[in-house]
Amino acid sequence: MIAFLIYEYGISIPKAPDLKAFLVACIRPEQTDQSGAAAECSLLDTEEQLQAQWESIFTPEAVIWRMWANHIMRSLNRSTWVHAATEPPPEYIAHMLRAPGSHRESQLSGLSRSTCIALECVNTSMTDNALLPQDFAVFGRRLDAQNKQLASRKIIIEAFIQDLPPPPASDVVHPFSRLENIKDFEHQD
Repeated sequence: MIAFLIYEYGISIPKAPDLKAFLVACIRPEQTDQSGAAAECSLLDTEEQLQAQWESIFTPEAVIWRMWANHIMRSLNRSTWVHAATEPPPEYIAHMLRAPGSHRESQLSGLSRSTCIALECVNTSMTDNALLPQDFAVFGRRLDAQNKQLASRKIIIEAFIQDLPPPPASDVVHPFSRLENIKDFEHQD
């Protein structure tokens, strides 16, 4: 870096109008807003210079490029901007920058976590399914026990039926013989 010093009203700049012309030509931003700060187009130019210089090394979000350009242009000394764009970023911006491909690494890491979770779900389901045959065996034993109970009850009921002979047919009265036929009064004319 080459530093040069200019003395106000020195040998080369003897009058105030000459100093003003020099400041406009070399130091102050070419375009400024009402407050005298660099205009938006100057900021965009500095952002483009930073991206051209550093995009192969860093891939930050757009707002980080803007912060870095603001840091460079804060001095309002246009003669230092080109050189400052070739310098590494300041510490407070450097920690927000990431190397190219690190976004892909985070995507791959997220994908890896997702597949591990899916594998864990499948393994857990397989473990649960391994217990089902044991459950079916228990249900089968319960079904066998219930069938045995029903079979023993059936035997008891059949024994009752055999011990109780049906009454003779002469003792069984047909129900229709005892029914009294009543006249229909409701439907008479």
